[in-house]
Amino acid sequence: MKDKRRGNVLIWIGVGALIVIILLILFWKPNASQAPSGGTGVNQPMPTFAAQGQVAQGFPTSLILDSAALVGPSFSIDYSQANQYTAQYASTMSVATLFAKYKTYLAANGWTITNQKAKTSFDSVYATNATSSVNVVITPATGGSQVVVTFDK
Repeated sequence: MKDKRRGNVLIWIGVGALIVIILLILFWKPNASQAPSGGTGVNQPMPTFAAQGQVAQGFPTSLILDSAALVGPSFSIDYSQANQYTAQYASTMSVATLFAKYKTYLAANGWTITNQKAKTSFDSVYATNATSSVNVVITPATGGSQVVVTFDK
């Protein structure tokens, strides 16, 4: 019984962390060097959402490492100096399995992993290449994991 409660608490922590991450992504404001001119902030770029179950146009589908993944919210934001693409998906793979797969995939495909964290409530990997960056956050969920991938180009 105690293990079940602990599992439920970890799931709620993971879901809470995922919600916080999504809200941060949705409401993240670029720094002053990326902000549009005009000074009022009224012309801030708005996200363009993909249809449910699809990734935003421009998001590299190779960054979804589970071919059976159920894609959730996905969107893009076009900043004046870069484009940001985000996709969330559900996987039946464990957090540890996906964490290892992302580290292997990124290293084998020209990415330099500059930060990685394996925590009890989530795992994350941040990597860059010559023109882009990618941030992957994996949280435990019932029956597997929830993954949020943000790609900047």
